[in-house]
Amino acid sequence: MSSAKLKLALSASLLLSACGSDDNATSTTPPVEPAKHLAGALADGGAIRGLVENNAQRLQRQQSTPVKADGHYQVDTDVLVAGSVLKIEGAQGGESMTHYSLITDSMLTGGVSNITPLTSILVSRITGVSAAIAYAEGKTDLINDDALDVAEAELRQVLMPLLTVLSLNDVSFAREQFEANMTGLDALLGTLKFNFGEKAVELTYIPSGDSVTLPYKGDWNGLQLTPQHEVTETELSVIYHADQLLESMALSLSSEGGRTNYEAALHHDAHWFGVGRDEMFDAQREIIGSETSKLDRFKDYHLSAADIEKGEFLLSYTEHYESNEFATAGRRHAWFKTDVNGDLKFLGDQSPSQITSANAFLKYAKNHKDFNMGIPEAPAGQWRLELDMFLSGADCDAIPVIGPWQFPAYDNPNDTSFVTQLPKIADHLSFSHVVVEGPGLGYSAFIDRIYHEPDTRECYLTTSVVPQNVMTEGAYLTEPAAVTHGSQFTFKFVGFNKEILAEKTITLGQGVQSDLEMETYNAQPKKLHGAKDEFQYSWSRSDLAMVVEGDVWAKERNKAISTRVSIPYGETQVQSADLDAVEALFHTAVDPFGRMLSNDYLAWGSYLGKTE
Repeated sequence: MSSAKLKLALSASLLLSACGSDDNATSTTPPVEPAKHLAGALADGGAIRGLVENNAQRLQRQQSTPVKADGHYQVDTDVLVAGSVLKIEGAQGGESMTHYSLITDSMLTGGVSNITPLTSILVSRITGVSAAIAYAEGKTDLINDDALDVAEAELRQVLMPLLTVLSLNDVSFAREQFEANMTGLDALLGTLKFNFGEKAVELTYIPSGDSVTLPYKGDWNGLQLTPQHEVTETELSVIYHADQLLESMALSLSSEGGRTNYEAALHHDAHWFGVGRDEMFDAQREIIGSETSKLDRFKDYHLSAADIEKGEFLLSYTEHYESNEFATAGRRHAWFKTDVNGDLKFLGDQSPSQITSANAFLKYAKNHKDFNMGIPEAPAGQWRLELDMFLSGADCDAIPVIGPWQFPAYDNPNDTSFVTQLPKIADHLSFSHVVVEGPGLGYSAFIDRIYHEPDTRECYLTTSVVPQNVMTEGAYLTEPAAVTHGSQFTFKFVGFNKEILAEKTITLGQGVQSDLEMETYNAQPKKLHGAKDEFQYSWSRSDLAMVVEGDVWAKERNKAISTRVSIPYGETQVQSADLDAVEALFHTAVDPFGRMLSNDYLAWGSYLGKTE
């Protein structure tokens, strides 16, 4: 409630009391009691997860508050004061972020203060400095309800062309409770990019690229974010509609008559993992055809790019399945496109090809200190670039099987005798090879071979230049520190005459961090028992980890390949009575920035064992 509305409500109650009294009676209006808790949404096109802090909390016990999974926080009001600033440090959409909000008298009474990029702007507009400075240096003397009323009115006017489409003309960005569910105000946040500077903030409408710069001090008269095309609700709510499509597609794969529902979600030009629209249902059903439960399968969306003239939108998102033939969890980049009726549909690949569903992940692999084969020089953690380039099942059927993957001997780590035996891309596909370029590699990764996993229809591309498996192990980074936030890696598909047939660029979120910083996300083993027919593994993570669990890959004694043990949704333990003695274990997950994590436990020649 704005201060004006609050004052009006109080005035009305006083008038009614006066009118209902007589000369011999006294009437008092009880004071407005503050709410017991201050709560609000933490959103930026989806729920922000992290820690909430306040720069004027009076009790040491309340230094920070973890955010709930749905993007809401709650703080006791007895440790808060009006005229102070809130801060959220967290992650959403594969991006790290810090945003700010404010606390006024009406917020303590109403119990709501949202924290979003828009409230960061409000803090800066009221204080005249960047929100970060206002928080750090306590420049909060000007924060009050009247100033907030003015700042919100100014910001509404700037965004009015977009707010009108969503029927949010009178919205309070800071004081009106909403859900971080990719609808309403959260939908708008998902289509905006914010570039906060020392003296101004630039707002960009991602679908069209139109932008406006708002100074923290100075006149905003005439400043408005006005796209040069007719904006639709579908366009503004593209993340919500995409999420609904993906969930519907996953459930349709296992339902009776599911083909009709699945194909209704597809654009007529859809292409994904090497197959066209008419083959997608069968191809995907073979991989993820056992989805039946209502889960939060898709999260951490980020609108990466758009072609508004074509009605195409590129979304990055983290996925987690009940059952997947390849991997339970991962990070995807897929295009969505509006059809002739203006409805959003799944497109997949923007340019159809056998391998354009190629993907790149920044991967952090950590050898556990107690299970590293007794190698004292083994590094705590290694950064690699996982390169995923899968063939369709039909294309894979034609690729010869050379045998299970053979790793080089410990005393001959550069032995390429196995990888040079693998089938050449040029002999089986419609192009010669793939070159992957980007920071940190120190070289151009040359991908020229195909590996066919024995007894499966799983094929993926790799290299014969080095003995590493660029999918399961990842390409080694020679300069890890060069991979920073927003780093880009480009796949170039090269033809037989050395011409570039197609390119695909993957933009990463958070970059490389130190081993100490990565401890927040790593699993800590509680129980690890790898004896024959008695495999058990349980673990814990920090409350701030916010990871999506993937799979446990168990390397059994006397077997060349690992066996995947899926992690049930929400669980932190797995077990199996069907495994031989387990001598190595690889536990995968996806962190909130879309990076792949691998906790590795090695005990070759023996079996793993650890109890709580």
